[in-house]
Amino acid sequence: MKQLTTILAFATLSMSVAAVNPADFPELEPGKEYQMELKKPFEGKYTAKENAVLIEYAPVAAWTLQDDELKQITEADGYVYAGFINGKQAYQFSVKAGETYYFYENFIINAGIFMFELNPEAELVSSKPEIGITYDPAAYSYIEYTFNQNLNIGKVTISIKDLSADVDFYKNGSTISVDVNPILRQWYNEDKISAGLPLQIHLKDVTDGFGHEINDLTYEYLTANKPVEMKNAELPVLLRSWYDEGEDAPKAIFTFTGPMAENPSIELCYAPVELGYEYRETMDAKVEGNTITVDFGGKRRTSAEMSTSGRQDANIFLLLQGLKDASGQMVWSDAQGTIGSYMYEIPFAEIPRLSITSEFTPSLGGSLENAKVVKIYFTCADHLTYSGVAFSSGDEKVIVGKDEITVDQISDSEVELTVPIPAGWNTKKDVIISLDGLTADDGYDHSSDISAKFNGFTLLFCSIKDGARLKSLTEGTIIKVETNLSDGTKLSFEIADVLAPVEMNAQGDGVYTMTMPETIIFDVDKTYTVNFIADGEGVESLTIIGDTAPYEFSDIVLESVNPESGAQLADGTGIKLRFSGLVFIEATEESSKFTPTPGGNDDSGYDYEWEIKFADYDAENLTLAFSAKDMDNKVIEGNKGTDAASYFLFVYNSDDSSISEIATEESTEIYDLQGRRVLSPGHGLYIRNHKVIRL
Repeated sequence: MKQLTTILAFATLSMSVAAVNPADFPELEPGKEYQMELKKPFEGKYTAKENAVLIEYAPVAAWTLQDDELKQITEADGYVYAGFINGKQAYQFSVKAGETYYFYENFIINAGIFMFELNPEAELVSSKPEIGITYDPAAYSYIEYTFNQNLNIGKVTISIKDLSADVDFYKNGSTISVDVNPILRQWYNEDKISAGLPLQIHLKDVTDGFGHEINDLTYEYLTANKPVEMKNAELPVLLRSWYDEGEDAPKAIFTFTGPMAENPSIELCYAPVELGYEYRETMDAKVEGNTITVDFGGKRRTSAEMSTSGRQDANIFLLLQGLKDASGQMVWSDAQGTIGSYMYEIPFAEIPRLSITSEFTPSLGGSLENAKVVKIYFTCADHLTYSGVAFSSGDEKVIVGKDEITVDQISDSEVELTVPIPAGWNTKKDVIISLDGLTADDGYDHSSDISAKFNGFTLLFCSIKDGARLKSLTEGTIIKVETNLSDGTKLSFEIADVLAPVEMNAQGDGVYTMTMPETIIFDVDKTYTVNFIADGEGVESLTIIGDTAPYEFSDIVLESVNPESGAQLADGTGIKLRFSGLVFIEATEESSKFTPTPGGNDDSGYDYEWEIKFADYDAENLTLAFSAKDMDNKVIEGNKGTDAASYFLFVYNSDDSSISEIATEESTEIYDLQGRRVLSPGHGLYIRNHKVIRL
C-alpha cells in the first residue's frame, strides 16, 4: 500500500478544493478511455446507477461531495490498491446507487490513460508459472495468481493424489502468492510424491469486493523430479587478503544430493553497498560429481583494491547463483525457495603490507669494478621466500643459487647475504642485482624493495614516490632528485606521452631540481611513466597512478539544432535548440550578441527548448557560442572546451557571398559544421577562424 499512500498524500497537498467547481466536472463513462495530460489537471465525475465495485486504472484520487466540499476517499473508506492489472496500476472501492463520485488531480505528473469499470466478473489475468506445466519448486519461490480485481481468499489448499494440506498465501492487491514449497519439500523427503503426478491448488471461500461469493478456484499442474539440494557447505573459518597457490590455500567445498552441472556461477563480493557490492569477482570452480570446490589461492584481495569508497568490512561474501544439477534442473536452495542461490558471509582479515628495508655493499649506484662479493641486508626475511640472487644487464641474466650464498641470520626477521659476483659482471654497465623468484606473505611484489643498480646512472632519491597515486603535478611544483651522477652531467625529466623532456637544474653532488612548467592532471587508475634521462642515454624510470576522477557532466544532451551549423540565416531567423532536459543557457565571450528565449515548457527559468535570435544579422558571420547548465548546476557537455569550461560553438552565414568565398589564410584548426575538429578535410564547407569556408 506504499504507492497508494504516496499518491493520496500528493493529491491532498496539491489540491486547492476552493479553486474547482465539481458541478462543472465532465461526466465519465465506465469502460471509456480518457487522456491525462502532463502537468495539467484531470477532472471527471460519475453517478452510480447501482451498488457496484468500481475499479480505476490510473493513480487519480477519488472524492465525494459532502456539505458542498470535496472529501477524498481514503483507504479507511475502502479505497484499496489492487496491484497491476493488465499492466496498469489499479485501485478499487465500492460505490452506492445514486451517489456521485469525483476524480480529480490538480497536477498530473505522469501522462497516460484514465479508465474505470464496474463489477467486472472475476477473471484470472495471469499466473506464474503457467497453469498446466510441470511445476519445479526449485525454479519458483511461489505460485502467483493475478486477477482482474481485488478478491478475498479464505484459505488455499494443495492436493496430490490422496495427500492434502492447507498452505500459507500472501495478498498484494489483486495478486495472490501461494507458498507451496515447504509442504512439497516435506512430501518429497518422505518419498510420498514423485515426478508426473497431478498437483492441484484450490483457492477457497472466495468473495469479491462487495462480499459476493465466488466458486472455489482450482488450478492444476504436474509434479517435477525431486530437486537436488545442498547437503553440506565447508567454508574457510577466515579468509585472508592473500594466499599463494597450492594445497595450503583455503577452499570452499559444497556437497549436493546429486551430480552438478559444470561452470556454476559463483562470485566473491566485498563492500555490500545495499547489496550491489563495490567488488565482484567471478570465481573458478571445480565440479566433481556431487561436489563443487572453490579455491581462493593465487590472488591478492585487499580492502583498498576491492573498495573504491575506502570501506573496510569484517566479512567477505560468497554468492552461488542459479545453480543447476547435471540434468539442467534448478537446485532447491533452501526452505524459503530462493531460486538456485546461496549467500555465505566469511570473516575477512587483511594482511598488512610488509615494510621492507634493504642495504647493499657496495652501496646503491656504486661501482662493482673492484668488488668480488656483494652483501645484501634486508628485513622481513621470515615473510619472504626466494630462489637465489639475480644479476641482470640488458637482455643478459645470471642466477647465483642459494648453495653459493652465505646467509648470516641477524635475527628472525633480518638477514645478510654474501653473494659472489659472477665472472665478468664486475665491469658490465647498468648491472641490476635483486632476489630471484621473490614471493612475500602479503601477496605484493617486493622485488623493487630489494634491488640495486650498479655501474651506471641510478636514482638515490626522488620527491615523487614510485607507484604513488597522484591527482596532479601543478605548475610551480618542485621536483627534486638525488643521483650518483657526477657534476656536469645533464639530467632531463619527462612524463611519457604527456610532458616532453625538460632539463633539470644541477645543484651539485648529484642533486637536481626542476619546477613544473605546467599543470599535469592524472586520470584515475591510468599508469604514467616518469623518466629521468642522463646525458640523453641512461634512463631511470618510475610510475605514477592517476587519481583524478573524470569530470562529471550533466546527463542532459543537446538533441537538435535547427538550422544546423553552417546554414544561411535570413534577417531575423531564429535558431531552435532542443535539449533532453531542463537547462539554462548563457552566451560566452566569443559569441555574436543574441537573445535567448525559453520555449515556454517551464516557468523556472530553465527549459527543454530555446530560440536564439541574433542582434545584428548584417555581420559577415554569426557565431553562436553558449554554455548550458542543468537545474543541479551541472555543465552539459558541448562540442568545445573541457570540463567545467565546456560549451557549444556553431557558426552561421548572413549572406550568400560569405559561403562562396575561398579562405586563403593558413590555420591549424579546421572544424566541420557541427563544431568537430577535422584533421584531414576533403572538399566541402568547414569552419576556420570562426568563419565558414569552402575547401
